[in-house]
Parts: sequence; structure tokens; C-alpha cells
Amino acid sequence: MRFANNIDISQLKVFVLSIVLLISSMSLCSCNSAEKDTDNYGFPPIELENADVSLLSHWSKDSYSKTADEMYETYGLKVRMLHEEFNLIGRKALLMNSSGEPLDIVLYTSDQFPLAFAQDVYLPLDSYIDFNDELWAPSKRDCDSLRYKGKIYVAVNKAINRFIFFNSKLFKEKDIRTPYEKYLTDEWTWEALKNDAQQIIKRNSDTGEVDVYGIIGSELPGSIQASKNAAFVILTPEGLRNAVNDENMAEAMEYMYELFSAQDFVYDSSEDNEELFLSGKCAMMFDGIWRINSRYSEMLRAGDLGMVPIPRWQDSEVDYMNPDYGGFMISRNTENLSGALAFLTFYQVLYRNRTEINENIMRLQDIGVAKEYLDIAREINSSKYTSPVQPALIFDNIYDNWTPYIWLLHQRQKWSFIRSRTSRYIQDQIDEFNRKYDD
Repeated sequence: MRFANNIDISQLKVFVLSIVLLISSMSLCSCNSAEKDTDNYGFPPIELENADVSLLSHWSKDSYSKTADEMYETYGLKVRMLHEEFNLIGRKALLMNSSGEPLDIVLYTSDQFPLAFAQDVYLPLDSYIDFNDELWAPSKRDCDSLRYKGKIYVAVNKAINRFIFFNSKLFKEKDIRTPYEKYLTDEWTWEALKNDAQQIIKRNSDTGEVDVYGIIGSELPGSIQASKNAAFVILTPEGLRNAVNDENMAEAMEYMYELFSAQDFVYDSSEDNEELFLSGKCAMMFDGIWRINSRYSEMLRAGDLGMVPIPRWQDSEVDYMNPDYGGFMISRNTENLSGALAFLTFYQVLYRNRTEINENIMRLQDIGVAKEYLDIAREINSSKYTSPVQPALIFDNIYDNWTPYIWLLHQRQKWSFIRSRTSRYIQDQIDEFNRKYDD
């Protein structure tokens, strides 16, 4: 069929369809472009004085190679890896600083706050970075929470990577609803956890020793205090404050006393706790999601491995959780400030675009952790749950905060004595810190 102007209708259909497709593709490009502009922040250009930067962390060269390649493609940076055990990173940075050994970037570890800043190991970043800028705005609240004497020393990114893993088989044997079932009905409280732990405890009838524990986890005390938005030592604008006798902290400590005393709690390393959990000698284990690997394949295949976040306090309107504050600092010994700033900027773009925050969760997915648990982990990482109080660690070792308290628990001391002795110990450490570093 032809129109008066001799245009074949089949040709007209093709022409109209072409126009429609062109308009649709233009609209789609426009939408994608707008979405990209809204959701993804590009890498700002940075002029480097030197392409070589050193990074002190616990990462291996092989595990970091992909990120190093991306950083080289983006900014031309060549990262030289300096390896150290995680708990010794701060100490190594201090030694390098004292000896004048060149060092550019250091991975942040919580035992360095605020001790390393008082020791003048790092540069104040707000002298070089505008943290009110659009790129840095998503991290400003967390960077502010790690200020020392008004200065920001850490370019912060964070994730909640510690969860309570449970053996559903042990709950079924005792005819107890699992933590996940309680979580779904908003009944997952610290009181519920304590009741579950006490019901599941199994003692040897001959020796009276614990054969099956309710809950284990060397990081559990820190998350109990974070859930109460409390800490042993709090850094305020006026200086360090002993917060042991604060109402929230005292309540958290008393809860720990009741929980741990009931089951002769073993305060062991993560490796020891993992062996107990895998062997079916513990119903719940509090640890990082990086802990879950192929060794858990049997539990996964049987459907016995579940995970939930730490509980909330009864009648509490806010769920506070203990985040893992990641991030980086620039050493005062840096010989490549522009390269160090480019390094921080690269990671901030990734964090702002949320392209790396769920790396641990993706790894759980790869080894077969059930979707419902992965959904919980992703939802928790929406960042609305984190505790605003950052514990001030003023000791050489991160676990020294807990040393007197845990030791006294093991000695079966009375609660009133444990609280008063811990308070005196903490105050002595604050006084010693102030003598060394208070201007």
C-alpha cells in the first residue's frame, strides 16, 4: 500500500520504529547519565609529584593486587606493600616514625585512637582535605568521631562485619526458637540471648565442667558496650573521661557479669572459639564475617549455620552496633604527600559509591550462606545502626581495656569489687596518659 506521496507503508513503519528506538535510547542514556551523576562519584583528577607510595597494613601483596592495579589505572600510583600483623600495625608505624624511616599510608586500627595521634605519628588530614566537600561528606560524621584535639587524622570508612553465628541444630535439640526466628519477630534482645545461652549450656555430670557453651566470642564485650552506646574511656573536647561508672556502661558491665558467670565463659582467641563452634560445643559465636570460610561447608550443607546481628536492649528505641572503622592515615614521615592524598581519594570514591563495603558479604555469598542471612547483613550495613561513641584506647594493646575486668571475672570476684577495681585501673591509665601527652 502506498500513500499519495508514494511512501510505502512498510518503509514508513521502519522509519517510525527507528525514530521511536532513537528517542527511547536517548531517554535511556539520559536516565543512565542522571543516575550515574547521582549515585556514582567519579575520580577527581590529582596531579602527582611522585607515583610511588608505601602502605603499611596486614594485607598480602597477592590479596591486594587487584586494588593496586585499579589504583595504577586511575591515578598511576604504584603501591609498595609493607606487611605487619594486624595488632602490631600501630606499633610498627610508631617505630618507623621515631626512626625517621619513610612511610606514606598506614591502615587505621582502633587501638591507635587516640594514642597514636597524641604521639604525633600522623598528619592532621583536615589541613589538606575539605571534609565538607561532596566527596567526603558521607564520611564526615565518622571522621569527626575520631577527632583528637579538634583535628581529623583518619579518612574513615566503616562497615558492620561482626555478627552472632548460631548452630541451629543445638537450638532444635533443646526445642528453643533460633535467634533468627526471634529476630524476625523483634524479640532478639540481650535478655533473650542470655536466656538462650543459659538454657543451652550443658555440663558434664561427673566433673561439672561445661561441655557445651551458650555463647563465645572474644569481641563480644566491646559490642555489648557499643550496644549501650558506652565505653570504658570516652574522649571529649575537654579530654579523656573515665566512663566506667556511667549508668549505661555500668549496666553493660553488669550484664556481662551475669552472662559470663553463668557459663564459666572462656575468653579465648577467635581461633579457639572457632574450634569450639565447629565441633558443636557452642551454640552461638560472635565474630567477624571474614571468619566464615570453607571450613564451615558441612554446617552450610546441613542448613545448621545461621547469623543475626547483635541484639538490642530491652525497651531500647535505637539499635546501636559496633562498626569496624576502616580507613587510612598519612604518616608524618611521608615523602609523597600528593600520592598519599590520591590514595585516600581513591578509597573515598569507592566508599562513597559503596563498591567495596560489602566485600565480606559477597564472600559469604560465594561459599553458600543462606540468602536470608545475607539480606540481614546488607540491611544492617545501611549505616543507621552504628554507635556514635568511640572507645578511647589509651593503652599499648587494644585488649588492655578489658584486662582487669576479664581477669576479675575469671577469679569469680563479686560484681561490686570488679566494678570499683576496674574504675581505679582505668583512672590510673588516664592519669598516666595525661602525664605523657597532655599539653
